[in-house]
Amino acid sequence: MIKTLQNSTIKSRIILIFSLITVMLVGLVARISYVFVRTVYLEQMEDHLNRMSTWLANDIKTDYLELIESDPENTAYHYYRNKLETFNASMQLNNAFLFNKDFEVLLKVNPDISASRLKINRTEISDISTGKTITSLPFKGEDNQWYLWGFYRINDQYYLGIQESANRLAKLDNLSLIFIAIAFSGILLTVGAAFFVARSVSRPIDKLVQFSSEIGHGNYNSDNPEGINGELSVLSNALSRMRDDISRHQEEKEKMLAQIAHEIRNPLGGIELLAGLIREHTEDGSQNAEYIEKIITEVQGLKTQVNEYLQFSRPVPAQIQDIYPDEIFTDIKRMLDNQLVENDLELIWSGNIGAVRFDPNHFRQIMTNLISNSIQMSPAGAKINVSAEKNGKYTTVAVSDTGPGIVEEDLKHIFEPFFSRRKQGIGLGLSICKKLAETNKAELRVKNNETTGCTFSLMITTN
Repeated sequence: MIKTLQNSTIKSRIILIFSLITVMLVGLVARISYVFVRTVYLEQMEDHLNRMSTWLANDIKTDYLELIESDPENTAYHYYRNKLETFNASMQLNNAFLFNKDFEVLLKVNPDISASRLKINRTEISDISTGKTITSLPFKGEDNQWYLWGFYRINDQYYLGIQESANRLAKLDNLSLIFIAIAFSGILLTVGAAFFVARSVSRPIDKLVQFSSEIGHGNYNSDNPEGINGELSVLSNALSRMRDDISRHQEEKEKMLAQIAHEIRNPLGGIELLAGLIREHTEDGSQNAEYIEKIITEVQGLKTQVNEYLQFSRPVPAQIQDIYPDEIFTDIKRMLDNQLVENDLELIWSGNIGAVRFDPNHFRQIMTNLISNSIQMSPAGAKINVSAEKNGKYTTVAVSDTGPGIVEEDLKHIFEPFFSRRKQGIGLGLSICKKLAETNKAELRVKNNETTGCTFSLMITTN
């Protein structure tokens, strides 16, 4: 349970801990209160019964007790019965009675006294000293009401007993239900208070997590979360400073990369131009013509790489508008038709999602790159499936192939700049695609298929 509690959210922990503390405290207080009130009531009842039994015992003459056993109708019997009835009526008792050491009831005001019931308390009664009193534990009579007995030992042979109603015990039982209701209400109030406290703590944290996530995704224009005060404001300010520092360093690197690429691209253009002029004055088929072609090819490759550097460092801002992915797919398929035929591949589109909000050039570039990668990795005779569907807040356009897939340890690095397992390319294609997706407030994900190949999914946020 401790491990589960440690792995739970802050909100859950606060609510659970507050609730447990409240259950224990309120339950303990309720139980102590009930036991205390019940104990005080019983002590008062015992004291009352002891005083009354002593009072009655001192008010009657004990010299003629033997006579009521020999003849229930003699003068002694009527004397004791009159005393008991008078005392019982004046004190508003339930019963008063006399019995001997064998627990035989000799005289009683009300008939609901039996030797068998008295014998339940035989140990306590037998231990009473002469002239002393004792009270029984509360018990329920045949009428289902609570009663208490008080016993007084007159001498070695005879005892006096009185019975008084203890109906307030029933009220105390009802009071215990009130205590339970109070405890339950306290728990509800505590859970509500804990939820409020947990929410006041977790909401700023959720905002900070979202803020840090925006920074992690390169959104350096995100605003500081509002409504964060106290100690968490220190963390908010620290994240804000970190965002500004990362943004500044990123901008410096992009400027430096763009400047380097620009400085390289200018002489490359000159080299390409001069090589082209030389080629015009070189005989076809000569060795010099072959060298010139290699120079031009290498220069063009370098220019392509430089353009990728520029595009990665400073992507064109997104011009988001309504686009129709199926129409753009048709254009891409037409453009890649020769590659598909050369590699004996089939490119299939499925899905009818209508318009989505995206920059058309960015979408075209992302899909072209993903499909081109699938063409390079798919075996001859395979199919490349491009599907589109709407699911909740996302519209997903997925490119799935049946190639070798991606090594599991490479999945987490696949979108990193300059990461590539292929000899060709510099590893910026997928990085650029991911950056373009984020520019359009979309996500680009990848996973290996269950059997073979992998699937790249462009998840476009649905407005």
